[in-house]
Amino acid sequence: MTIARNRKLVLIGNGFDLAHGLPTRYDDFIRWYLLQEIKGPPFSLIKDKHLITLEDGGAKFWPDEIEDYLDHILKTKTNQSLQSRRFSFENSFLKSIWDSFTDDKRWVDIEMDYYNLLKRCRGSDGRWNKNLAAELQADFTQVKELFSLYIKEIVTYDTNKVPLIFTSYFEKLDEKDAILNFNYTNVVSIYKTFNQANYDIYDIHGNLSKRDDVVFGFGDERDEFYEYLENLNDNSFLTHAKSFHYFKDDTYSKLERFIDNPRPFDVEIIGLSCGITDRTLLSYIFEHNSCEKIQIHYYKDFTNYLNVCMEISRHFKDKLSMRNKIRDFSACTACPQA
Repeated sequence: MTIARNRKLVLIGNGFDLAHGLPTRYDDFIRWYLLQEIKGPPFSLIKDKHLITLEDGGAKFWPDEIEDYLDHILKTKTNQSLQSRRFSFENSFLKSIWDSFTDDKRWVDIEMDYYNLLKRCRGSDGRWNKNLAAELQADFTQVKELFSLYIKEIVTYDTNKVPLIFTSYFEKLDEKDAILNFNYTNVVSIYKTFNQANYDIYDIHGNLSKRDDVVFGFGDERDEFYEYLENLNDNSFLTHAKSFHYFKDDTYSKLERFIDNPRPFDVEIIGLSCGITDRTLLSYIFEHNSCEKIQIHYYKDFTNYLNVCMEISRHFKDKLSMRNKIRDFSACTACPQA
């Protein structure tokens, strides 16, 4: 007699797209934008606004110099090279994340940078600097719009050329399982089509092949500062709270129906860092009574597995429950890479 297995809720993050060779790192994005400005587009990318201004000192780029210039500034974080060419930031938020730029900077880190900057708008005397906060909101909105343009450009890939490195994994899923896709691309849906499968895919942060905006911001409603923002009674400062953007379609409602089903489910994580900016959602999933086990498909080695475990722990109030649910390293597997 075959014992019925638990349902599976598979969490898909940016590491999944990276494993398929997509340029979806933060440094890919910033390199792309710098390249647009260096090439000198005939019009600005978003609403007649340049977020970076390039001053060439009268010296023009030769085509083969552009890549060298980008390599230099991304490696050294200096804004001067190749004679007297310089760039300056017109967007304060973009400048702040550039100043803290590292090769391993993740999108969840960008969301945290924004939230921490928003916290700083409350001075040491407890007073709220409304003008500074409004400027940050506007700057973050511009970066978000720019990011949407970038994702739209890179998702126009040939689906026939995507290496199906997870085929053996996804072909084991069936109609009782579901995928929670935190990415803005539809790479994961290629497997559903390939396998002619019936499981559901929930694009919780939006899918730019289906809609024009993305869910990008902060999602930690447990943080005491979130309550402070609510008590300001000014909705403009909640604009980038993720929960409100979930209401744009029925994706979250479908996810709720899956989770609140009394039948147990196991969580499997592929390429998701489980950062704090999704705490509201991830706590709901991980701490739910129907969630029995959490399995991490790690990147390369134990170090990544351990980092994801520590991120997951921040979503649990009950640490005993956390230790009971996370599968040990020996029971987990590494993600394949293209």
